[in-house]
Amino acid sequence: MKIRHTAAVYFALQGIAVVAWWLCLIFVPASRKHFQLETNSEMSLLAFWLADLSLLGIGSLAASWRVFS
Repeated sequence: MKIRHTAAVYFALQGIAVVAWWLCLIFVPASRKHFQLETNSEMSLLAFWLADLSLLGIGSLAASWRVFS
């Protein structure tokens, strides 16, 4: 039972962190410069928002809920 609880907490924290990171990138444009690989590569940084949020963010939260229940 302890392993299931730890896994649920891990997935929940991961999902929350991913959602928070994307919200930060979207609403605080000055933060984007810290994550760009090359100068003026903002478009490639933001190209994965939908897949990242839907698969990693929401998927982690769903996995957390599924493991916990």
